[in-house]
Amino acid sequence: MNKAFAALAQPANPPSLIDLMRARAAFDPNGAAFELWTGVPPRPACSNQELDQAARAIAGALQTAGMSGRRALVMTGQGALKLAALCGCLYAGVVAIVVPPEHDLPLALARLAPAASLLLSTEARLQALPLNAPEELLHSRLDWLAVDMLGRGFAAAWRPARADGSALALLECSDPWAEPACMLPMSLAEVGADPSVLIRAAGLDGLDNPYPA
Repeated sequence: MNKAFAALAQPANPPSLIDLMRARAAFDPNGAAFELWTGVPPRPACSNQELDQAARAIAGALQTAGMSGRRALVMTGQGALKLAALCGCLYAGVVAIVVPPEHDLPLALARLAPAASLLLSTEARLQALPLNAPEELLHSRLDWLAVDMLGRGFAAAWRPARADGSALALLECSDPWAEPACMLPMSLAEVGADPSVLIRAAGLDGLDNPYPA
């Protein structure tokens, strides 16, 4: 049996979701990335290689800026870019605060700003924040990164983060309006056991259009 095919069919129990994503990108670069977690390839599909490269570019930028270990609000809107940003956080050892798609708005994120020190978003959204963001978000001391403006060169700068399965990976916020905001902590091992949390957070669970306008 071809070794590459064998590794793809049975990835030899990779210890983390990141290892599995990297193996899929290497051995099945054109395969549909979302099929790995849903069983249903979307059309159009984001490939394993595209997702891995985007995640490594975001992670490389975060690591280069010394942001590993910090907590980040991810505010990119729904779609493949948000999935890449969440995976980039995992790759970089950044704890992502996962907000449901219906709450991916400046008003809700202002509520969560005190829990983070970093905001990942798009250039257009970041430029619009001074116009429509609540005062709490504008005055919170968040570093900002436009994940859609990163060059591919950052992918080469990425280095695997040193963390075991018990390390905190995500804070899944189910209700930003609760008092205090309801956030479920998830370790790297727990995300690896249920990566569908990333699909849901990116608004891709319907898979009708992973690239919304």
